[in-house]
Amino acid sequence: MTSVVTSADRPVAKDVPQQAKIAIEGVTKEFATETGDTFVALTKVNCTVADREFVSLVGPSGCGKTTLLEIVAGLQAPTSGRVLMDGEEIEGPGPDHVVIFQQYALFPWRTVAANVEFPMEVAGVGRAERRERALEYLGMVGLDGFADHHIWQLSGGMQQRAALARGIACQPKVMLMDEPFSGADAITREILQDLLARLRKETRQTIIFVTHSVDEAIRLSDRIMVMGTRPGRIISTFDVTDDLRDHGDRVTELREAIWSVLRNEIVPIAEAEERT
Repeated sequence: MTSVVTSADRPVAKDVPQQAKIAIEGVTKEFATETGDTFVALTKVNCTVADREFVSLVGPSGCGKTTLLEIVAGLQAPTSGRVLMDGEEIEGPGPDHVVIFQQYALFPWRTVAANVEFPMEVAGVGRAERRERALEYLGMVGLDGFADHHIWQLSGGMQQRAALARGIACQPKVMLMDEPFSGADAITREILQDLLARLRKETRQTIIFVTHSVDEAIRLSDRIMVMGTRPGRIISTFDVTDDLRDHGDRVTELREAIWSVLRNEIVPIAEAEERT
């Protein structure tokens, strides 16, 4: 595997435990096609995500990033292999590992605050505490003045902030984010990236983040995993530090290294398709 910065070089707070929060062990996912053939979406994926680590998955379209994320979320079962959280196998969705999708998945008939309260409501949190915590989280994302608005009254960027607030409201151990900012315009995307970076520092949550943007991954991540396609698997890992991000030449070097891996994966496939 290719690595620009070794994990030993990464500054780690002494009070941050480094055991694996998520362990993906030999995960393979196969689908039956309409012709009766088997399509292998993922093959023997092995990786770990440390407690409080931010890991981004990047790779070509169709490489299985979302499929892998949904397996970690418990929304799909692997054909073989398993996913562990804190040493326990994930067998389905749960409030301790929440997913934030690109489409927000907010309830338009509820107010903004009621949307944020929803996971707490499901968990049985009392009404007064739900409201107090919802207002706290809305304040964290800059929506404290919109608690009683309805979702349809918010812009797309504000809706994504509401989705972030709802995602952290149940205080999950792991947040799983599937290209959450890809539908935003360039300015809104920058704002949302800054917000997520700040929220991550405040909540100290473990995050697995799917993105097509190498620059976004560099900006947000502790570690970037590059996935190859046909079948999907992890082909390279790159570590990122705040020190690296502070040096433009090192960011450029990292960006080029990641793109070199991606080009080596994409170009042969594109050439093969042109010959067929």
